[in-house]
Order: sequence, then structure tokens, then C-alpha cells
Amino acid sequence: MQETTIETQGELSWKDKRENPGVKNCKTCWTHFEINEEEKELQSKFQEWEIETCPECKRKELLAFWPSIWKWYKRKCDFSGEMIVTNYPTDARFPVYKYKYFHSDKWDTPSMDIDFDKNLFQQLQNLQEKTPRPHMLGLNNENCDYCDDAWNSKNCYLSLSMLECELIFYSYRNISCSHSSDIVFCDKCENCHDLTLSSNCYKVFYSVDVKDSADSMFLYNCRDVKNCFMCWNLRNKKYCILNKQYTKDEYEAKLQEYNLWSRKQIKELKKEFNKYLKKQSYFTEDSNISCENVSWNFLSNCKNCENCFLLEESEDCKHILRWHKNTNCLYATGLLEWKNCYMVCQSGYVYNLKYSSYCQHCENSEYLDNCENCKNCFACVWLKNKEYCILNKQYTKEEYTTLVTQIKEKMVKDNELWKMIPYSMTYSGYNTTLARIYFPDTEENIKKLGWYWETEEDITNTTSSYKLADDIKDIADDIQNKAIICQKTWKAFNFTKQMVDLHKENNIPLPDVSHIERMIENYKILWYIKVQKSKCSESGKDITHYYPTELGYENIVSKEIYNKKVY
Repeated sequence: MQETTIETQGELSWKDKRENPGVKNCKTCWTHFEINEEEKELQSKFQEWEIETCPECKRKELLAFWPSIWKWYKRKCDFSGEMIVTNYPTDARFPVYKYKYFHSDKWDTPSMDIDFDKNLFQQLQNLQEKTPRPHMLGLNNENCDYCDDAWNSKNCYLSLSMLECELIFYSYRNISCSHSSDIVFCDKCENCHDLTLSSNCYKVFYSVDVKDSADSMFLYNCRDVKNCFMCWNLRNKKYCILNKQYTKDEYEAKLQEYNLWSRKQIKELKKEFNKYLKKQSYFTEDSNISCENVSWNFLSNCKNCENCFLLEESEDCKHILRWHKNTNCLYATGLLEWKNCYMVCQSGYVYNLKYSSYCQHCENSEYLDNCENCKNCFACVWLKNKEYCILNKQYTKEEYTTLVTQIKEKMVKDNELWKMIPYSMTYSGYNTTLARIYFPDTEENIKKLGWYWETEEDITNTTSSYKLADDIKDIADDIQNKAIICQKTWKAFNFTKQMVDLHKENNIPLPDVSHIERMIENYKILWYIKVQKSKCSESGKDITHYYPTELGYENIVSKEIYNKKVY
């Protein structure tokens, strides 16, 4: 299954409409796109009939509600005045309360009467601007104040999207990881650094796509390896360097030839390793595992999922980007255990939810923002344990049903029905959201759409107040909180004591670029979503893959060839 996009723009002619009834004209980018019969059927289940934007623009719109992934703000809590670190900017359109105040009984949730002389989205935005938001998402955390989307975690710092983690720093989207730094999309990893898309690893550094491995450096696509260095596509190996087998003594002696305590040496090794990968590693056309009738990439244990990315244990979904255990969903991002949902962002444990963002345990509702345990609610912001509410105001079941019908009739006239809550209700500028990663755009284009763009602060500096030693053994004990100048952005950053201790314990050098730049670099492998066409380098068979040509990979092969060569 492949998404079909007609490579022409502008208004469709009457002839095109007659000969291609499934072809639509995107009202945002003016690209022609096609809706297949399966999508029409799923769309009809949601009773959504007007499809005005192409799949790419819908994804872009949803991801724009994913705020400030790579940016933190130091600002005051609007309730107490104390300083907080959050991913909501200082000039956010809504109040931001420190988590403990937000979840207290010291303030009342505002509500509004519906006004049929105004459009609904205008009223919903007015309600949003009156309603506080927590400075971070999460629950049951200890000493994780400088984190976001953290759950059941302890002693973590400047990290996002984590569950049951402890002592992880400068990391993103991890589960059950501990005592690690600069890890991205990892599961059950301990004492690791600079690791991406990996699971069940111990003391693995500078690696990507590694499972069930330990005591190794510079690995790519390896399984069950130990004491290996600069290796790729290995299975069940020990004591290998550049995929060559050594004895234990030979391996340890060879490893002493490298100065692995030096930052300069590590940078050179990264470049050298990348050259080997381009020439010698096999890259499979997709990374899907145990799937049936799926398309796109990084899917595992999925069935009947079309144009889905980074999805696990899901069924009957289309146009979904990220996460776990979803059924019968269309156009959504960041979902955990959803069913029958349409145009929803960053939510969990929801059922029959539409046009909503940041909701937990909600059902049978539409146009919700940051609500919990609500059902049969319409156009609400931060409600908890409520039913039959509109603009946060309580109604009887009969009143609610009648009003929702009247509101939808008005929304049809205002051209609002069947649309996501407007971009004017997003939480930060486009250039700080996850949309910026998957759909890079210019400030000019974003502003033409009426969307936000945040002005970058000019805080560059070309001189460092503290010179970072090259060798980890030469790092002074008082380095924590010293201003280090990032060698990419020339902006100041620093290290915590725990981060320094982790590097000293593992004898690995401290990086000289900021954690934001490091996180972006590690995430890159997960943002290649554009379909690429080529031929299998071994068989010559036509294949579809997701590696841009600028990566320079020479051995991109079909799944069949890959399984023969690697497994």
C-alpha cells in the first residue's frame, strides 16, 4: 500500500474531476492527492465527509501541536512567581503554572456560555487563553522538574517523553532506562551514552539500532553482541573490530591503540565509522518487523496499517505517526492505546475522540484540549472527570445533545466542521515544534499560513568562559554549571554533576556541543519519512526505502536479501 500524490498543483480542471473522482485539491499546499477506497471507508466511520487537505499537510498540522521539543524556557510560574523551566515560551497566550499548583484546588477552571453570534473556534481559543497549563506533563515523578512528559521517573534532567526511567540526562522518548545520557528511543538500557533506537543494552556507546548487547562502542544494526568495536550487521558475536573476529586478548590489546578518552579521537572515529557504513553495511528497505499488510517504516507487530511510522502493536490505522497499541485510527500523532480516533495529537487511553490534543482517558468527545477522564464533552479546555460539558460549562444530557447539534450546524456555515482545532491554538512557534523536524519550512511560508514563528534570541558568543578539556581524565571536578560554548551554535550550555560523573565512570569524553544539538543529531535516523525509489544493490529488484541519497549508502537491499545477508 502506498500513498498516492499527483505531482501537479493548482485547481483541478472539470476533466480531472470527472476522470479521477478520488482526486482532491489540497486547500493548503494546492497539491493534488488521491483518496483510496479503504480511506473513504474509514473516513465514513468517523462521519467526516469534507477532506480538504492532503495527508502531508494534515501531519504537519498535527505535529505543530507538539510544542518546543528542542527548546526550554526559563520563566516565572504565573501562579506563584517562582522560576520554572518549561517548553512553553514566556509570552505564551495562556497562564503556565508549576505542576503542583496546576493540580491543586487553589484555582477554578474557567467556563463560558456558547455564543451563536461568534464562531466556535474563536470562543474555544478565548477559553484556552484563560485556562492555565502545567509547566510539564507527567505523574508520579521525583526530582524531574526540568523534564517534560515524564511518568513514574526519578532524578532525571532535561529529558522528554520517558516512562519509568531513573538518572537519565539530555534524552528523548525512553522507557525503563537508567544511568544514561544522550539516548533516544531506547528501552531497558543502562549505563549507555549516545545511543538511538536500541533496547536491552548495557554500556553501549555511540551506536544505533542495537539490541541485547553490552560493553561495546560504535555499533550499527547489531544483535546480541558483546565487547565489539566499530561493527555493523553482526549477530551473536564477541570480540570483533570492524567485523573481524579476534581472541579476547587480541581484542583488548587492539582496543588500547585508540585513545577513547579523547573527544577529538571520538569525533574522528565517528567519521571513520560512517565511511565504513556507507560502503559495507547493509541497509534494509524498511525496518518493519512481524507485520501484515502495512506501509511506511519502523512498524512492529502491526496489521492493516497504511502510511504509519514508528508504530507498535496496532491494527487498522492510516496516517499515524508514533506509538503503541492503537486500533481503527486515522490521522493522528503520539498515541498510546487509542481506538476509533481521528485528528488527535499527543494523547493516551482515549476512545472515539476527534480534533483534540493532549488528552488522557477521554471518550466520545470532540475539540478537547488538555482534558482528563472526560466523556461526552465538546470544545473544552482542561476539564477533569466531567461529562456533558461545552466550553467547560455543565449541561444535562438532553441540553448537551441539543446544543451540540446546533453548534455543528453553525460550524458548517462558518466552515469549521470537520477541521482540527485551529493553528492559532498551538502552544509555541512552528520552528520549535516536532513539525519543524519532519516538515522544515521557512519563516515566510509559515507566516503566510497565519501560523506562529518564534524569534531566536541572539545570545551567541565566540569566546568560552571555561575551556573544556579534550580528555575526560583532565576534566576538573568543578566543571558542573560552568559555561561551555557550543561548537555548532556558539551558545552557552553546561553540564550537571551527574552527567560529569557518568562520563568519568565510563571513561568517555564530554561533548562540546549543546544537548539540543546532540539530541537533534541522534534523532535524525527517525525523521527520514520521504519515500525513495531505487534498485536493490544485490538483486537489481525495484525497491522502496527511506534513505535520502545524500546519506551515500551503497548497499540498500530488499528485505529478502537483507534477511539472507544479515540474519
